[in-house]
Amino acid sequence: MQRSVWTVVLAVVAGCAVKSPGPVSQGGGAGVPQASSGAMADGSGGAMGGGAGGGVCPPGRVVVFNDEGYHGESLALAPGRYDVDHFDQSAVPNDSIRSVCVPAGCTVTLYEHGGFGGQTHTFTQPAPSLGDFGGSASGAVVVCP
Repeated sequence: MQRSVWTVVLAVVAGCAVKSPGPVSQGGGAGVPQASSGAMADGSGGAMGGGAGGGVCPPGRVVVFNDEGYHGESLALAPGRYDVDHFDQSAVPNDSIRSVCVPAGCTVTLYEHGGFGGQTHTFTQPAPSLGDFGGSASGAVVVCP
């Protein structure tokens, strides 16, 4: 019988829980992030913050969630530009972002419409709720050091 051993380190970065090693792929290259499958080591299904099970907000990546309070399905975004087509092919589809975890030093600008148009909202720190803008984002630009 083969056993798996997981070592989990939990820290706080700018109000976001950070878990290492996280299930979010560090691959993707050229600014193409990998979505969290919800199959996290702790079985939390993508939940983070003060809720059960910890979560993922890796340094140098913004994590968007389809529920407020850093819950629900999540998608890690490395520095780059992400339009509506990218979200539609992910666990967090177009018009479903309701909270964002932004690590120290990073900035994410969310766009209301595809093609980086419409209203914009810029975040430089975690936002457990996007308020009236929640469920309206169709694009994102992530900048990290």
